[in-house]
Amino acid sequence: MNEANKIWRNSSGMRHSKLTLAGYSKKLTQESLSLNRDKLRLIVSLLTGHGPLRKHLHRLGLARGEPINCRLCGLEEETDTHILFKCEALDNRRFRIFESYNPEDLHDQDHLVQKLTLLMKGTGFWTSKVWYLDNTSQLDQTAINGNDWALG
Repeated sequence: MNEANKIWRNSSGMRHSKLTLAGYSKKLTQESLSLNRDKLRLIVSLLTGHGPLRKHLHRLGLARGEPINCRLCGLEEETDTHILFKCEALDNRRFRIFESYNPEDLHDQDHLVQKLTLLMKGTGFWTSKVWYLDNTSQLDQTAINGNDWALG
């Protein structure tokens, strides 16, 4: 597995994933596979940077005309990296959960999935509605497969 981790580390791209994951982890895999589909979707989107946050939705063309700054602090673009490591509105909560402000320490966390879920609970980022622009250029809401992404 060390060879696979080395290849992954040396591959181009996957900037956010490499920031959040040190490489393959049997423990993280087992913890993730024990989740229901909605919580697994949350964890995968947080770890890959492909979640329903403003910057990503804007990049996909699903939130044109909408602000891309963080809806919690308003200081930076709303990205997974910002939410996980930089958002001042989550500083206290993040420190209580991870006991560190250093992003590198995320790699060594026991119960990482549980802690990420706890960090996001109540933020409202993973709700059942996603904003998008339809063909008439009006802002609409749509449910994704009728699933509730909230962590309730």
